[in-house]
Amino acid sequence: MSRAIVSLLLCLSCLCAQQQKKKATPTPAAQPAPVVQQFAIETIAVEGIKTFTAAQVIAASGVKVGDIGGKEKFDAARDRLVASGAFASAGYRYAPGPSTRGYALTFEVVEVEQIYGFRFDDLELPDDKLREAMRKSDPLYGAKIPGTQQVIARYATVLDAALGGKVKVAGKLTSETPGEMLIVFRPEGAPVTIAEVDFKGNKVITTSLLRNTIAAVAIGVPYSEARFRQLLDTSIRPLYDARGRIRVAFGKVTVTKAKDVKGLIVVVEIAEGESFSLGKIHVVGGGPEDELVQSADIKTGDIVNFDEVAKGVDRIKRYLQKTGYMKVAASTERKVDDTKKTVDVTVNVQLGPQYVFRKLILEGLDIHSEPEIRKMWAVKMGKPFNGDYPNFFLGRLREDGIFDNLGKTSSRIDVDERNHEVDVILMFTGAPNKPQEKKRKVGEFGPV
Repeated sequence: MSRAIVSLLLCLSCLCAQQQKKKATPTPAAQPAPVVQQFAIETIAVEGIKTFTAAQVIAASGVKVGDIGGKEKFDAARDRLVASGAFASAGYRYAPGPSTRGYALTFEVVEVEQIYGFRFDDLELPDDKLREAMRKSDPLYGAKIPGTQQVIARYATVLDAALGGKVKVAGKLTSETPGEMLIVFRPEGAPVTIAEVDFKGNKVITTSLLRNTIAAVAIGVPYSEARFRQLLDTSIRPLYDARGRIRVAFGKVTVTKAKDVKGLIVVVEIAEGESFSLGKIHVVGGGPEDELVQSADIKTGDIVNFDEVAKGVDRIKRYLQKTGYMKVAASTERKVDDTKKTVDVTVNVQLGPQYVFRKLILEGLDIHSEPEIRKMWAVKMGKPFNGDYPNFFLGRLREDGIFDNLGKTSSRIDVDERNHEVDVILMFTGAPNKPQEKKRKVGEFGPV
């Protein structure tokens, strides 16, 4: 056998031995991936809510009890609340749950303070269907909604879809009535405004008075029939109430484009109705009814005039204010008898706290005049405070010539709201001369 063949056989033998050795050495087993423990959300609470309910906030967050929790999950829930546009800020905290095997999650929110009512103009679907579409789209939906750009834009998109994409809806925060802000959803673009209003069927009230009255509140206002009828109720109806026509009805409203100016001409048909007389006056809640009815000084039996009724209610309030009820309030209710054509009026009085006089403070008097003024002051400490009395007192000083040279006088009050007590400050510019020989008796300037 040649030397080359022997060398080849030896190499093959060594290679086989190495392979056998590898087979005999066991391969280490693969290590399993570490198990990450996951915990469920056991409870969810919400802090800082005023307008919304906890259930609404939790639904808007996108998490619920039973979900697997964790920082990433909670961060996403917080971000959803912020993105809703309903909250000025949102955060969260978590701790072990009641069983200690899950999370107790708490959302901390600060609501947007600017929330407003809303209405629709010139959208083809009925209001109830539009509101239902908004409600289904948003767990934070309510009778009032935040006036933020995110919320208004989101609802406008929802209304677009509800209308089938026929119109592009825009929402705008507006003030069409002084002191009242609301969000109006209407087709995108400049709204058509009212240029002129006219009336048909009126006889009791002249057309010129009706036109001038409605013009003050309606001209230049974007038109919608619902809104326009509200303006009729708040501006025109009181004119008829003052003439006993309490059943006045505003009928058909016709709208046409103005020819000479940009805008709409609106024509209203009025059914003025019959005259009603004022029946009985009742006063509830302010003390002896006979005294209060007498203080109202409202004549019954004549054609009812609710302007005069309002003045009578003011007289009741002033009467009670003289007995210390400085914050008295009153409202009225009507009971209409369509058969007799009469209206009974009930005045509901809310007295509020009764304030009493505490002390008199005099400024600008000399040592001779001040004691004399104090003697003339009739209101005693601890007695009900009459807000008219300080100026009445100063007026009597001047009219009766108590001082030879009485300078400028004024009065103000200092109210202790906690104890319902009143201090009166009378101010004299320059001390008056010594009182004349003819003096008033002590306490002669009694309450008005």
